[in-house]
Amino acid sequence: MSSIDPIFTTLKQFEEQRQRYEQQIGQQFGLNRADVRLLSFLTDAQPTITDLHHLTGLDISTLSRQLTALTHKKLLQKHSDQHDRRKRTFILTELGRTQFQHFRQATAELEQAILANWPADEQQLLKVLLKRLVSSTQRLAPTMVGK
Repeated sequence: MSSIDPIFTTLKQFEEQRQRYEQQIGQQFGLNRADVRLLSFLTDAQPTITDLHHLTGLDISTLSRQLTALTHKKLLQKHSDQHDRRKRTFILTELGRTQFQHFRQATAELEQAILANWPADEQQLLKVLLKRLVSSTQRLAPTMVGK
């Protein structure tokens, strides 16, 4: 299995670099990693905290703190449900939507810059191979647990 170690090591190094760049980009827009993660779930929906719990896997208390922080940053609004006053939905503000769009645009530009000197066929091959790696990992992971 030593032939696989360098692939995983390289993927880990890439992910660490990607996270550092993403953190720097987020700081430009006043967003931390938790903000970005939650905002990605709020762009197309108006979820409740229970919905977000199921989507993110985060516990309710963590979500509550993060949602409150986004509300204080004026990136998010809480709305009471018309039928059940105890239920709250969360909606991006215009500022939240704009900041997140700028963040996504900047990360897309980063990806383009990273691959700028790659021929189109190599970029496509990388995408195909990465999707294949993900697919293989998803298929094998449950059978490998405990071995």
